[in-house]
Amino acid sequence: MSEIPCVIITGADTPTGLTTARALRGIPVTVNGICQNIDAPSIQSNHWDRVLHLPGSSDEQLEKLIKMAESAEFSGRPLLLFSQDSHVISAWARLEELERYFTVPVPPQLEGEIMMDKTLFHQWALENGVDVPQSKIVASLDGLIGLAAELSFPCILKPLVRTSAWDSVHKNKKFFLLNSEKELNEFVRSSDPFCLSDRYILQEWIPGGDTEVFFVLFAFDESGVMLAEYAGQKLWQWPPLGGSTAVCRLIEEPQMISLARSIAIKLKMTGLGSIEFKRDPRTGKFLVTEPTVGRNDYQSGVALSYENNPTAVLVKKYLGIDEEGRFAKKTKANCIWVDELSAYRYAKSIGLLKASVQLIRALGFVRHFQFLYFDWRDTKPFRAHLRKALSRKHSK
Repeated sequence: MSEIPCVIITGADTPTGLTTARALRGIPVTVNGICQNIDAPSIQSNHWDRVLHLPGSSDEQLEKLIKMAESAEFSGRPLLLFSQDSHVISAWARLEELERYFTVPVPPQLEGEIMMDKTLFHQWALENGVDVPQSKIVASLDGLIGLAAELSFPCILKPLVRTSAWDSVHKNKKFFLLNSEKELNEFVRSSDPFCLSDRYILQEWIPGGDTEVFFVLFAFDESGVMLAEYAGQKLWQWPPLGGSTAVCRLIEEPQMISLARSIAIKLKMTGLGSIEFKRDPRTGKFLVTEPTVGRNDYQSGVALSYENNPTAVLVKKYLGIDEEGRFAKKTKANCIWVDELSAYRYAKSIGLLKASVQLIRALGFVRHFQFLYFDWRDTKPFRAHLRKALSRKHSK
């Protein structure tokens, strides 16, 4: 059996899984990916030393991993990293069993669930003086319709936990922006949102466009010590205002980093995570809109140009990898992260020329890019992603 430390990453068939694997470039570990979709572009990456096809739910995948570990199919004590909320939730339910065979960097279940569950986090934030948008929780269609008369519009409607059912229908959409009671009633008449998630949050809409959305990426060790933290700003989202990140950049924002750090420490953060904010242009305050716990975020690739990116630092710390003798590469300034397809769709929607001018004004002359799929040292995922996108376009 190899003595090289082993890292196992769930969701190897997702963009977040690919980003997590690429973050380990140059670290002396074997990288094992767990996937359900064997046709996913991300599993074509040369950063996977081994890809295991384990179909089934997150619970079923973890059960299979435990049985494989019992049979000594992994070297040493692997570090288990997650790419999806569902795996983090499943891991909490059987953490004691998992920890017999794996190192699992997730926070305690009680505090972790506060960050995972928007209901719990909203209440915790109010009790701890953390600014959040005004929100109401609804658990039924009648409750949602009944609440409409009390709301101040515009507001947003989003699931408390993004389920696989939600993602299958609304892949790039985090929430719905509702401008009036009439729009809300039309929305619920067209489709029942409770078929996709059992609880939703109705939240005050904070004015401002995509550039008012910010985030902090971080990693903590098992003692709650901060290992790495990076602040970022979204520039484009697709769809605009309510979608996933299309273009973002790293920024210097000490106030926001300090706020994110204080929240994470109070909640006994361990492992990877992030906190998303929206800045209220009326007050300048950063309001917390979405914490992520126990895994990387979609746009975590914006920090990959740094050798001490959150994933790399976490893995080296937990596996005891000492690289003090290495000369760290010079970090890349002015780093921009791009989801190629979403950025193209956004640019096309407003006009390619207008989009180019918009980016140049926002960024100046960019010196370094990171892409969701494209990497000149790892081209297969991008080529597979492009073929898949073109085949979908031609089949329509």
